[in-house]
Amino acid sequence: MVHAIDHIQLAMPLGGEDVARRFWVGVMGFVEVPKPEVLAVRGGCWFVSGGAHIHVGGEKAFVRAQKAHPALAVADFEKCKQKLTSSGWPVTFGEEHGARRFHTQDPFGNRIEIVEEARPFVPAREQLVVEFDVRALGRSVSFYESLGFAVKRREGDFAEVTWEGVELYLAEHAALIGVPLPARPLVNVRVMVPDVDARWRLAQPFGARVVAPIDDRHYGLRDFTIADPDGYGLRFASPR
Repeated sequence: MVHAIDHIQLAMPLGGEDVARRFWVGVMGFVEVPKPEVLAVRGGCWFVSGGAHIHVGGEKAFVRAQKAHPALAVADFEKCKQKLTSSGWPVTFGEEHGARRFHTQDPFGNRIEIVEEARPFVPAREQLVVEFDVRALGRSVSFYESLGFAVKRREGDFAEVTWEGVELYLAEHAALIGVPLPARPLVNVRVMVPDVDARWRLAQPFGARVVAPIDDRHYGLRDFTIADPDGYGLRFASPR
């Protein structure tokens, strides 16, 4: 049911909007976004940075939050710490559990936690990469270039081709020469495109073997599949 937090609400004394702006925009680097007209009459202000949404509202009987608090993930942990300390805000380190973290406070004494954003050990697009063993590297590279792939790197018997930044590896192996191609691809790679009919027309001139002609499919896509020179399937598709 619940899959995300829409925003965090913090309290402040009535009339503290400008003080809040100096902290959240001037120190923390948030951007103020306008409140809807129906809510703006109540005062307060909204701030956003990336996926973090902070709403600050005034209370007559304001009491600072010393226990309940938001935990904000930052990409540059040291820069954030230095910005806060150089601006005169307290930075307190507690027990380490997982990522590095410290606590500070907003201008009204509300507790704020800063957490170092977890980073993957390699970029997400490099965590799963498909590699095809091919018989003739030059022929394979030409095939994929003709379809709109870009050649990122080619060294010896290896090449990287990319589609919108996603990599496909091609590695030449002489042992495959003379090995019959499979009747049908044992592996398919799907590529989503905005206009699959245009991609179908592009694929026609160089005579790639058609595994499945273009058509509307029951699973909600319009697609076609061709085989590359080594029998690997390449399926282009668009939502229909």
